[in-house]
Amino acid sequence: MWLADPAAIHDPDGALALLDDEERAVHARFLIEPPRRLYLAAHALVRLTLSRYADVPPAAWRFARNDYGRPHVAGPAAGAASTSTCRTRPGSSPSP
Repeated sequence: MWLADPAAIHDPDGALALLDDEERAVHARFLIEPPRRLYLAAHALVRLTLSRYADVPPAAWRFARNDYGRPHVAGPAAGAASTSTCRTRPGSSPSP
């Protein structure tokens, strides 16, 4: 289990650069800062953590969604690792 404190992100632009276009679009839809920062922390942490276990740069990870909408690793090292994310703060869903 890995934990991250969204308030501890000292370089939000650097963390945002790790995300793919879809993740950045979701991030941009948050209307208030705490959930936006939580989303950024969670997605950057997933990428950084996966890169600890596979020789893949954090920004290179690609994800797809299954039939239930859950993300899974789609590349470049699909099958090498899996991930599950849980956010524990209220308001962690983006606006429609």
